[in-house]
Amino acid sequence: MAPRPGDLGQNIAAAAELVSEAARAGADLVVFPELALSGYLIRNRGQAALRASDPRLTSLSVGSTDVLMGFHEVNDEAWLNSAAYVSGGKLLNVHRKVFLPPGPEDEFSAGRYVRSFDSAHGRLATLICYDMWHLVSPWIAAQDGAEVLLIPVNSVKDLGPALSDVQGLWYDLISLIARLHQCWVVFVNRVGSEEDHHFWGGSRVVDPEGNIVAQAAGSTPELVIADIDVEYARARRRELSLLTAANPSRIIGDLVRNERIR
Repeated sequence: MAPRPGDLGQNIAAAAELVSEAARAGADLVVFPELALSGYLIRNRGQAALRASDPRLTSLSVGSTDVLMGFHEVNDEAWLNSAAYVSGGKLLNVHRKVFLPPGPEDEFSAGRYVRSFDSAHGRLATLICYDMWHLVSPWIAAQDGAEVLLIPVNSVKDLGPALSDVQGLWYDLISLIARLHQCWVVFVNRVGSEEDHHFWGGSRVVDPEGNIVAQAAGSTPELVIADIDVEYARARRRELSLLTAANPSRIIGDLVRNERIR
């Protein structure tokens, strides 16, 4: 999707059309990019923000088709970069971005939790863009049982020499996380431009062995449909679980006792 910056009404209408198109194609779940209803550079918060319970958001799910939607949330006077999972016209889960990069997101408040949740399609977790670059986030989600990670993103091409191959870095990261945590990864990046930011798209679905099962053609709006077999992730974990050996409470407890965390 290429949102129209700051135009909440237009973006909601466009999203509703896309959900209807996907539903007609048999989609069980439609995943949109980060901040798909507002754009990234938010100039008028009052016009761009929604409460998670807003019916304009929850009504985006059509029949048996669930929706994960990135939006600018207002919540008890805080402004948050959020993604809502709606099902059957009801809000099932909201993830608020925990790790905020410097720059346009400086005015957002950070979310506090990474949690997985149950859906009709398996146990899921949402991580928004920069959350994924802090490897504790997908690890916590997997420890909480996530079989599918939903990753809405606003990733731009022009990040300077240090991240000149940001697309390659993203693809390496999601493949690695899928293999280590034996889960599906649904990576959905925005397309289009906003001021001097150019979003490269490249949305991709990766299976629990890191194989690409679906790929967007490039940097134009596109509906990509993939089949996800949640049982595949469960089978991989039964064969060789890389998760059950972890004992996070012991590790963190040892760090605290050794005064490495204060």
